[in-house]
Amino acid sequence: MRRLTDLAILSTLALCSVRCTGSLEAPGNGQGGANNASASAGTSGSGGTNTNVSSGGSSTGTGTGSNPSTTPSTGGTGGEATTPVVSLGGSGGSSAVSNPPANPMAAGDLPCEVQTLLATRCQACHIQTPPGKMLSHDDLMQASKSDPTKTVGQVALLRMQATDITHMPPNPMPAATADEIAAFSAWLDQGAPASACGAPSAPAMNPYDTPTVCTSNTNWTGGNHESPLMRPGGACISCHTMSNEGPAFSLAGTLFPTPHEPNDCNGFDATSTTDGAQIVITDANGMEYTLTPNAVGNFSHQGAVALPYNAKVVYQGRERAMLATQDSGDCNSCHTEAGTTTLMGGANAPGRIFLP
Repeated sequence: MRRLTDLAILSTLALCSVRCTGSLEAPGNGQGGANNASASAGTSGSGGTNTNVSSGGSSTGTGTGSNPSTTPSTGGTGGEATTPVVSLGGSGGSSAVSNPPANPMAAGDLPCEVQTLLATRCQACHIQTPPGKMLSHDDLMQASKSDPTKTVGQVALLRMQATDITHMPPNPMPAATADEIAAFSAWLDQGAPASACGAPSAPAMNPYDTPTVCTSNTNWTGGNHESPLMRPGGACISCHTMSNEGPAFSLAGTLFPTPHEPNDCNGFDATSTTDGAQIVITDANGMEYTLTPNAVGNFSHQGAVALPYNAKVVYQGRERAMLATQDSGDCNSCHTEAGTTTLMGGANAPGRIFLP
């Protein structure tokens, strides 16, 4: 299986990497219905309201401190907004996704093996601040904010060598090889001299730097009519709790082909292939549960699950695994079209749960 790792891109994995609060309760029963495909992607379902869409808007403020909030905001005088802003469209409208900026080219003043390592393992995220640039010799020689006694390069090496959750690059980006780490370590031991490699390398692609699209080009149009195929992308558990009807899921979400797909767009049809995708849950007691998405990508579980749990998507011999354990089973409440991102704790869900 190919091990995937996302800084999410500011740290990532692609299941609920933002920890949403909530408990997983035991289940009830639901009734089925029909899924009517629409020819035009992105249209709202009729006959009901979408309870998982936040009204768009922005807030501004003044002050002298930094702004660590994930709410769209403007830093005050003398301060700055340090957290990426993710804006959701207004209720009944479309969501605007703010993807990371285009990757700049590296400076070209590093040894070739170091430059290639950074381009393929680090620069999908470390192209701006935060989380911190790693594009040039000067960037690597700066004192690390996490440990001022070490340079950015030295801390980067330790993170590449780590075997716990601090390991970089995180899931689902591929890890640096032993040879790459050895070459980087040797360069640092030699005093990290600047060295022109020639043409700079292009940084690795951010897997979340993709447009919003309804890949299936079909939509749920049944409003809130109960069905296992209803409202793909919506926060199932939150909606069922607020409406006090429908099954009492302990885990629920939607698997999509790509990271930014709108609510009510039908997701990945795991029933259409012999080696269809599966969601594998491992709870706090080591119990493993395998959930199979249905024809619109919706998956769910109604049994009790010991918290916290780990999860991964498995498909055609590849997997996309969570970076951290989770305490909420309402996956789509975090994995929205635009994603939910926070730098606090280094966890985030920068988009949908999607295929590895």
